[in-house]
Amino acid sequence: DKVNDDEHCQTVSTEEQRSEISEALMAMEDWLYEDEAIHANVSLLNDKLRSLQDLVVPIRRRAWELEQRELLPEIIEKVKEYVNSTLTYVENNMTWVDAKELEGVKNLTTQFEAWYANVTEQQKEKPLTEEPAYGVGQVKSLLHKMQTEAQRLTKI
Repeated sequence: DKVNDDEHCQTVSTEEQRSEISEALMAMEDWLYEDEAIHANVSLLNDKLRSLQDLVVPIRRRAWELEQRELLPEIIEKVKEYVNSTLTYVENNMTWVDAKELEGVKNLTTQFEAWYANVTEQQKEKPLTEEPAYGVGQVKSLLHKMQTEAQRLTKI
């Protein structure tokens, strides 16, 4: 029901995929009343569950990514502001910090911006029913690295 009722799940799945899930669920329900199911071992039940998960999990993951992707611009902006203000503070108040250290953090920011522009452009070209061009976790990981490196400069 989650796949059929959830707006994001509907957006990132095709009618055929939702139909396939419904059919698999009905077949599973029918199977549960058969003798085989009544006497099934854990391994067989796990296999049946895994077959359903193989259909549902990719859709749920894409729906979650779609929902979370909407929050990224604000997060990115906050991290960039933090990194830039930290760089400015270090440049103005911590003159003993080597210019190569500052340049390293600036390069991380530049590399992130180029990467993010590239993957967001790729994502625009992809149908939402396919795996995303990038994951929210990737973005957050790169942002965390930028933030951590900027913070490290203040401890030199």
